[in-house]
Amino acid sequence: MEHWKVRAAGPEDMPNVLHLIQQLAIYEKEPHAVEVQVQALKDWGFSDPPFFWAWVVDTGTEIPAFLLAYRRFSTWRGPVLYVEDVFVLPEFRGRGMALQLFRTAAKFAQEQHMPYLQWQVLDWNQPAIDFYTKMGASADPTWINMSISTQKLLP
Repeated sequence: MEHWKVRAAGPEDMPNVLHLIQQLAIYEKEPHAVEVQVQALKDWGFSDPPFFWAWVVDTGTEIPAFLLAYRRFSTWRGPVLYVEDVFVLPEFRGRGMALQLFRTAAKFAQEQHMPYLQWQVLDWNQPAIDFYTKMGASADPTWINMSISTQKLLP
């Protein structure tokens, strides 16, 4: 019988979380895109108030999965917990870890009066799309995500 649990991440988990973020970047074909460092994760995730919340799967010997989310405000829906990233190492997939991470985040969101979770998924990531659909999520294909560096807008 396999034993693992989902728990809130602490500052001591941030090296493992950074490793998982780097593995996610590799999976998403952006291996050199990660700029964040462990200290920034500690500083921003455990400030008062925290800039984000994170949960990890703990097997007792390793951390094979995480979910990181933050509060945002939807002008249509009100407060929302935005799931920035969720990732399970490939060799640990299919064990219910991602679903339990989402359930933990959903419980937290409800406690914080955020009735919705939102996130993005890459259009080529069919295994994730299938998982999210099976979980009961719906996709909105009409919105295009945009981003810009602040340096491009400021003189």
